[in-house]
Amino acid sequence: MMPGQNASPKRNTTSRTLRYFTTAVVGSFALSACAGTASENDASPTSVEASPLRLADDYAPSHPFVEYGASVFIEEAESGGVPIDYFPAGQMGTPEDLAVLLETEVLDVGSTAPAYLESKFPLSSVSDLPSDVSDSCVAANAMMDLLGEDGILYEEEFKPRGLRPLWVAVLPGYELQTATKRVESPEDAPGLLIRSAGGALDATTDHIGAQAVSMPGGDAYEAMARHTVDGVGFTYISAHQYGLEGVADYSTEGLNMGSFVLPYVITEKAWDNLTPEQQDSVTRSAKVANNSLCEGVNEETAIAKREMAEGGLTYVPIEGENAEAWDELLAGVRDDWATSLNDAGMPGSEVLEAYDEAVAKYE
Repeated sequence: MMPGQNASPKRNTTSRTLRYFTTAVVGSFALSACAGTASENDASPTSVEASPLRLADDYAPSHPFVEYGASVFIEEAESGGVPIDYFPAGQMGTPEDLAVLLETEVLDVGSTAPAYLESKFPLSSVSDLPSDVSDSCVAANAMMDLLGEDGILYEEEFKPRGLRPLWVAVLPGYELQTATKRVESPEDAPGLLIRSAGGALDATTDHIGAQAVSMPGGDAYEAMARHTVDGVGFTYISAHQYGLEGVADYSTEGLNMGSFVLPYVITEKAWDNLTPEQQDSVTRSAKVANNSLCEGVNEETAIAKREMAEGGLTYVPIEGENAEAWDELLAGVRDDWATSLNDAGMPGSEVLEAYDEAVAKYE
């Protein structure tokens, strides 16, 4: 848990007011970003004090990233005098589109997924690598150490792009859900076609001898039903959201092929346009959201795991000699990741070491 944070997970209620906008306004934002820039640049923090921050992601309001994270941030920020205009569920486009809209300052706050933006944030996929971290709060707090103002990821990847991380969503514990084949030892994986989210998970899938297949998560159910793929690499939350217990016979338990990390960031320009009081409110709201989100993910993971078992999914524990064999195999993914970044002139080994040290601090 973050120091000083005691908030429990929050769910959306009818009393929470979020501003959901439609894609019809995207054009007007794009135009306004190009027109009238001179007057905006001359504005002082006081003159734009009442202007809402424009926040966007590509998750539905019912998704844990929104329910426990974005919506909590919005509620806290607005109660602290910072209005928010929110565009959920991909109204502003794909993860790639959101990155462009942040860099061009059409958006003020948004999600940035290293798994989908590998060319922009290669180092930030460090927490997507295989590990023994199964607690979302441990992973999220460790990542925030690296993403904070003094953190190596902020200095290397976000600050140069004019972005300031606020809070981070982490779905830990990617497991293999397979349609018919029981995967227990590393010898069971070669030759399998596995749907992957991209980034570090692609490398992990390839490393175990399976073939990574890129496709939207929403297509995974039909692909498994039609045996287009043999399985998927998903967290329990994601697998349950897509109803994969209806087409998967088995899931590993304790393999932990990696995680999915999603920093939410604010542009430095938007940050500078806030008053000191508003900056304090945004910082406090982000900390509350970070803690609420990780606790919510932990809670939803337990629920999803139980309900999938009730739906007929069989869990295959990874333990004993099999666990040792998997650990040895997956350690190579981490080493290869760091080495490839080192060879490209980036501090891969330094980032991996910093992340491992931060994880140890919060475990």
